[in-house]
Amino acid sequence: MKEGITGRFYLFILLFGICFFSLLNFAVDGLVEQCRRDFEEGEEGKCRRQPVRYVIIGLTGGIAALLCSHYAGETVREGILTFLFLGVLIITAAVDQETMEIPDCLPAAVLILSAASLLFKPDGLLELSAASRVIGFFSVSIPMLLTALAIPGAFGGGDIKLMAACGMFLGWKRNLLALFLAVLGGGGWGAWLLIRKRASKKDVFAFGPFLCAGMAVSLFWGQRLIQWYLGIMRQTVH
Repeated sequence: MKEGITGRFYLFILLFGICFFSLLNFAVDGLVEQCRRDFEEGEEGKCRRQPVRYVIIGLTGGIAALLCSHYAGETVREGILTFLFLGVLIITAAVDQETMEIPDCLPAAVLILSAASLLFKPDGLLELSAASRVIGFFSVSIPMLLTALAIPGAFGGGDIKLMAACGMFLGWKRNLLALFLAVLGGGGWGAWLLIRKRASKKDVFAFGPFLCAGMAVSLFWGQRLIQWYLGIMRQTVH
C-alpha cells in the first residue's frame, strides 16, 4: 500500500468503482437484448433476467477499484488497464449468465486491452513478455477447441474466444491457472446442483462466470498461487 494515501482516497476509489460498474449495466442490458433478438430469430437459447445483478455489479466495481489501486497502483496506466479488464469480465459474466452466450465484441475488447498493455509496457501485474502473451493465446483456447470438437457441447465458442483473448492479457501461466480455477469452481457448482436436485446430468449452466472469476483471481494472485504450488511440488520431490 502506498504511503501518504488516506482513507478518503480509498473511499473515493470505492465510490468511483461502484458508479462506473453500475453504468456497465447499460452495456449488459444492450447485449442481453441483442442476444434475445437473436434467440427469437433462431428459436433457440434462453435468456434469464436477473435484476439483482444491478446491485451485484455495482458492488463488484467498488471491490475491483480497491484491488486495482492496491495491487496495480504502481502506475496509473496499469491501474486503468486492469480496472477496464475487470469491467469487461463482469459484463461477460453477466451476459453469459443471462443468455448462455458471449458476444464476440467482449473477447475483442480484451484483445484491445492486451494490445494497449503491450504498447504502454506497464510494470507489475501486466509485466509480461510478448512470447508469454502469444503462448497464452493458444495454450488454453486450442485444448478447449479440441475438447469441444471431441465432446460436442463441452465448451461454447464464446468461452474459447474469451480464453484466447485473455491469454494475451494474462500470459500463459495465469491463463492456465484461470482455467483450472474455473473448472474447480464450475465442477463444485455442478455437483452442488446435482446434490440439491436442482439440475440433472443433462442440464447445462453458464461456464463464463466461472472463467471470469478464475481470471480475476489469477490476475491479482496468480503469481503467488503458482509459486505456492511449485514450492509444494519441490518439497514433495525432495
